[in-house]
Amino acid sequence: MEQVHFQTFRLTEGHCFFLTWKVKSVEFIMTYKSPKYSKNTYIENVRSALSGKEKVVLFGDINIDLKVKEGAAFLDLMYSMKYVSVLGRNEITTNGGTHLDICFSNVNGVDSWVYESLYSYHKPICIILPNDSLTR
Repeated sequence: MEQVHFQTFRLTEGHCFFLTWKVKSVEFIMTYKSPKYSKNTYIENVRSALSGKEKVVLFGDINIDLKVKEGAAFLDLMYSMKYVSVLGRNEITTNGGTHLDICFSNVNGVDSWVYESLYSYHKPICIILPNDSLTR
């Protein structure tokens, strides 16, 4: 594993962060957006974080429900940058029936699913990469 980078953005209302690390040729970006952080500003932050990257797995809690119209702008960004949702579009990731947690990738063969948790409102995301995706 190579260096870990942490970047936080704060507004008057809310914050978001990106934690990035690389394992061989795949870059992992874990992200969080607080509920009050601007959705449009966050989408621009994501665009910047992904720009120029080759093999990426982006995952985390974005507090934007991808199951409803509210998520359209985020989905448009991901698809325009050639990222695929590894979780099903209608996957429920919280106990409230929403899809606030994501896993997008431009790496072939990535798989993910949500795991039931008795301790958290959000369901953990399990991610598997094929062995050949980690070659240099």
